[in-house]
Amino acid sequence: MQPISQLEHLSDLYRRWPPNIGGQMKKLSDKLLIESYCKATELKLNPEFIQLIEKEIKRRSLKIKVKLSS
Repeated sequence: MQPISQLEHLSDLYRRWPPNIGGQMKKLSDKLLIESYCKATELKLNPEFIQLIEKEIKRRSLKIKVKLSS
């Protein structure tokens, strides 16, 4: 099985949204969840979709490091 890229996985989740998206997010690794959140905010996807990712991040008690531009 070939590894799936971050963007492919994010677009797959977004296409399936909203039915059972929470169950799908539980299957993501912590790293992929954080990367998906960063990409979703960068692409300015649907705010409700981003909130679902944030909810899962909080459920896992994960922290997001933010890079500030200089």
